[in-house]
Amino acid sequence: MFIGVLSAHSWTQAQNSPPTNEVMIDIDTTASWEKIKKKKTHLALKTNLLYAATLTPNLGLEIGITPQISLNIVGSYNPWNREGKKGDNDKLVHWLVQPEVRYWLCEASNGHFIGIHGIVTKYNIAGYSLFSMLDKNYRYEGWGAGVGINYGYSWVFSKRWGIEAYLGIGVVQFTFDKTDNRDWCCNKSEHAEKTYFGPTQIGISLIYNIK
Repeated sequence: MFIGVLSAHSWTQAQNSPPTNEVMIDIDTTASWEKIKKKKTHLALKTNLLYAATLTPNLGLEIGITPQISLNIVGSYNPWNREGKKGDNDKLVHWLVQPEVRYWLCEASNGHFIGIHGIVTKYNIAGYSLFSMLDKNYRYEGWGAGVGINYGYSWVFSKRWGIEAYLGIGVVQFTFDKTDNRDWCCNKSEHAEKTYFGPTQIGISLIYNIK
């Protein structure tokens, strides 16, 4: 009963009190995801100049997912047979795809970043050691797949152009046929597997920002 009397009294007092000047501000604490995405999303094309120096055409596409996370996908293809002396068919024929998720310490496509990348490749290689992993006197044909981590830095020169440098290490499992005849003719091949740990990314890429 006492509580009821107090409630009634308080209600009466509130009704008889003079109006006060109050300003109500409606704050929308839920930011629109679409607005953030539209403002921060970037799209860029790029090519690794160091990789291109090996006569391997390559192209990358980077897509901003959030203000600090981007998806970078690089593809390359080397179709060239480099003929040497008779019976010595040097080649670095391969295709390679590297998808990568990057975390930018400041903002996407600018400054420091760290990433996790995957590797898928098919190859036909002879006459190259490739970080002392292969014997130059043999020819290797097969598949490879692996993962790695990397660090890099991106410089923005203008609205459209930039450059980035990066280095990554990881582990790759290779499955291949191996023979001592680089012409891959008549000799018996040996099927083998090898696990590689070491550099999996190195590059200086020229960037063209689409948006």
